[in-house]
Parts: sequence; C-alpha cells; structure tokens
Amino acid sequence: MPVWRRTIDLRPAVEIFQASGDIPATAEKAVEIIEQSGWLADTPYPDTLRDHLNGLKQARDQIDYEFVFESIYDVADEDQVWIKTFH
Repeated sequence: MPVWRRTIDLRPAVEIFQASGDIPATAEKAVEIIEQSGWLADTPYPDTLRDHLNGLKQARDQIDYEFVFESIYDVADEDQVWIKTFH
C-alpha cells in the first residue's frame, strides 16, 4: 500500500469545473492550491513541476488540462503526493 507524504486537496478546483465548465478558472484555482501547498519547496523537481503548472495555466480546454495534469500526476507519484479530487 502506498505511503503518501502529502495530500493536496483540489476539490475546490474540481467544484469550479463542475459548476461552470470554465477550464481557465479551474486551472487557475488548481495552480493556486498547489503553489500554496508547499509542494514546490519540497519536490526534488521544482523546475519540472513549475513548468507543468505554467502549462496548466495555459490550458484552454479539457483536453489541454487533462494532458498537462497527467504530467503533474507523474511528479506527484514520484514525490508521494496524493492529489485529492473528489469526496
């Protein structure tokens, strides 16, 4: 069973998407939450994670958002970070 060193709760970002379908607003909230989580200071891959967050900020549709988020999930798995997206 995996051991997660950190949990990041992205449910507020998901709720924006569910309420409005607004990808830029969803991405903005997700980036804000991740930046405030302290993960960037803790990861051995801060430049990679920052690049992915910048890519997320540029997402304009769900395909772009999901494509970039797959890379964020890869870093999260490497760093043992659980990204919570639903209740």
